[in-house]
Amino acid sequence: MREKTLHTVIGTGVETNSDPDPERPLDPRHFEQALNDLQEFIAALNRVAPNDITSVEKTAEPGHDVEDSQIRISEDTALESVYDILPEAWDASVLIDEIQDAGYAVHSGVYCGGGAEVRLTVFIQTGIISRLDFKYTDLTGASGDGYVTVRSEHVPMTASRTAEVMRMLSDAAMHGYTASLSSPVRALDYAMASSRPLRSTRVYSERDDCISQTSWAGVRGTTKQTISNNLKAARDELKDLPDIDPFVLGMEERSAALDPVDADSDVKPDLQLV
Repeated sequence: MREKTLHTVIGTGVETNSDPDPERPLDPRHFEQALNDLQEFIAALNRVAPNDITSVEKTAEPGHDVEDSQIRISEDTALESVYDILPEAWDASVLIDEIQDAGYAVHSGVYCGGGAEVRLTVFIQTGIISRLDFKYTDLTGASGDGYVTVRSEHVPMTASRTAEVMRMLSDAAMHGYTASLSSPVRALDYAMASSRPLRSTRVYSERDDCISQTSWAGVRGTTKQTISNNLKAARDELKDLPDIDPFVLGMEERSAALDPVDADSDVKPDLQLV
């Protein structure tokens, strides 16, 4: 069995990503895939059974190798439980608490082009998964700081909270497609009365939650034919997106999601455990 390891940073870290082309434009299919990955991670984290965690990962134990910035993950620990369900092809790092033994933050993220990214952080204290933070780029521009951020989610989430979060992430995926359209009017009509592209396909089918074209035309004060024409133009535009490589799955090693911050640096850390 291959040894389970993750990149580590001590105390404070700044977010980074391994994308080879950081200047590439947003691809809404990558953004949707990343949000679906986050949904699957949340569902899996909710299923982690406390009885499966029978050991505590100690930062003072030999398993943590500071020299090569890698932590060797022990079996039956909270750290292993999180490691096993991290989305494939996402960058990942473990931030280690400088003061509290067995204190960790597992940080993972993926870049989707055009400045858009999706990130998550799981906090572990004394062998217990204590909470989940996650964020994704706000493509609507409504947040002010550029991200939709959810902090301090208790794990496991309640069923009602899980359903609420899943709906929020599904709605955010639609924003990726509307942000890729050249016309604001097309984007509005597509968001309100269109189909949602199915994951990893070029097929477009009607959503159960979308308003009818006739009803939306009434709200907009225009004709159903105008709405229909805008939807067709929007679908054609999305279908003409250039082919791209999907996220690379089955990687031998994950790239780092955090870079260390020097104590004398003026760089403000994105994540801190001190």
